[in-house]
Amino acid sequence: MSADNPYPGVVFHAEPDIIRAFANRLGPVLGGLSPQVDDAVTYRRTSASADSVNDGPIGTVQSKIRELGSAIDSNLVTIKSVLDSSSDELGKTAHCYETVDEEYAARMDATYPE
Repeated sequence: MSADNPYPGVVFHAEPDIIRAFANRLGPVLGGLSPQVDDAVTYRRTSASADSVNDGPIGTVQSKIRELGSAIDSNLVTIKSVLDSSSDELGKTAHCYETVDEEYAARMDATYPE
């Protein structure tokens, strides 16, 4: 046990203020990426569009390209969602660690004689 660890028996310790500060700095960066994801979806849709051919090998290839495009769009929407929520979730994580640490400290304090 190190001398600077205020939680005996606890190996991991989170610093909620540091997590919160990181979330605050990360938020604008991630938020700035969100419009770029929208641009990527628009680019993918316009660059992959072609006249539909339903017959033969070209029709099969176009069908697969459309399926792939839908999968890419779905992944980009997921990426955007993660980007948009990451900062908020880090803030929630900081609050969770703060609450858990306070509850742990309160339980420990309750075991000490008055």
